[in-house]
Amino acid sequence: MTHRTEKYCALSSVAGIVILLVGFWPLAGLLPVPDPNDSAEQIAEFYRTGTTQLRVGLFVTLIGMGGYGPLCVAITRRMSRMSPRQSALAYLQLSAGTVGWVFLYLPILIMSATAYRPQRAPEVTQAMHDIAWFVLVMDFVPFCVQYIAIAVAVFSDRARVPVFPRWVAYLNLWVVLLFIPTGVITFFKTGPFTYGGILGFYIPLAVFAVWLVAMPYAVLCHLQREEREDMART
Repeated sequence: MTHRTEKYCALSSVAGIVILLVGFWPLAGLLPVPDPNDSAEQIAEFYRTGTTQLRVGLFVTLIGMGGYGPLCVAITRRMSRMSPRQSALAYLQLSAGTVGWVFLYLPILIMSATAYRPQRAPEVTQAMHDIAWFVLVMDFVPFCVQYIAIAVAVFSDRARVPVFPRWVAYLNLWVVLLFIPTGVITFFKTGPFTYGGILGFYIPLAVFAVWLVAMPYAVLCHLQREEREDMART
């Protein structure tokens, strides 16, 4: 039963990323990202046009983000199978993942509040819109801490058959490296480093989606191996 629950927790992120993208893209129309250099009136017009569909898309996006927390729990459970010396890293991963989960929800809630009164002053709508995107894109620190904790734990696992293979550590460090450019979006309104740019948003989004699929796969592989070992012992 415990293994089955962990499998569901791990797979929830795969279902979540699909639901999230459906809500964020075709429903809410947030891809491509509205140009950060748009005027206040242009951004206000975005919220005034198709408001109901935008609200529905944001609602669906919120549901999709529900898969991140269970995945963090499943990863923590697998990390607890490593040496007891790695327990601090498991707790660090879970804590940072929990903070990151909160930051995933906040910007969508802010966008929902922005769409709640689309007829307000354009400058106010623009300010709320910018805040939402900054919270969504620039909050790279808790995610990087989480992924570094996973990478360090994997590199430190000296078991004959480690919990996670080495590629998991390299994947997490790769994601950290590609997340760092999101921290400079505050300096740009045009170009690849804006919150709508290829380095500021699209590449981080792509590698995040890869992470949400690769980590459940790594968790499931270890769960299956553990199940086979349990059956062999009994």
